[in-house]
Amino acid sequence: MNKSDLIEELSEGEEITKTKAEEVVNLFFGEMTNALAAGERVEIRGLGSFKVKNYGGYTGRNPKTGKQIKVKPKKLSFFKCAKELKERVDTLKKGSQRRKFMKQLKKDLQGVSKTLKQLTLRTENIVKRLDKLEKPKPVKKAKAKVKAKPKVTKKPVKVSAAATVLAIIKRSKKGVDVATLKNKAGIGSATVNSIIYRLKKKGKIKSGGRGIYVKA
Repeated sequence: MNKSDLIEELSEGEEITKTKAEEVVNLFFGEMTNALAAGERVEIRGLGSFKVKNYGGYTGRNPKTGKQIKVKPKKLSFFKCAKELKERVDTLKKGSQRRKFMKQLKKDLQGVSKTLKQLTLRTENIVKRLDKLEKPKPVKKAKAKVKAKPKVTKKPVKVSAAATVLAIIKRSKKGVDVATLKNKAGIGSATVNSIIYRLKKKGKIKSGGRGIYVKA
């Protein structure tokens, strides 16, 4: 099964369009990628867990020349299979057990599709709330006094969270990751991911690598 198969299965199981199903799948994998890029652990019960492992630098040897080379420290994503899935794969046989396995797998995929649908609804609700928060409140006009001239006071301009995130990304030439955006903008992970999703959809930013975002 590949990404296209998963989109088709989600579309048929939840009776939604393939375009909507593709958005849900892309959002799901995008959230997973953002979480891993931020060093967080992702766990899907019944399937397995994803986490990032840190590997220190070491002195290696070039296989062609035999010369010693220094290998820099790096981070790699690691997947650990869940116990339930491992047992089901190990006991998989031909005939009735295979049919039973495929039937159960289909149920599991339907469960995942429901979770993806709920995640989409939650994300849309968060985006709506953020849009409401970002709308400036109407300024009440001060009543003018008859004898004295009204004093004009300049109110500080409020900058939205989305504008702050976009400004940080535009100032960086090499791109910015989610963790840096969280620290510089002073907002949570869910808010940063929602803003990134909306800015990418509007074409204001784009991915510059794994978990890195640059101006479009």
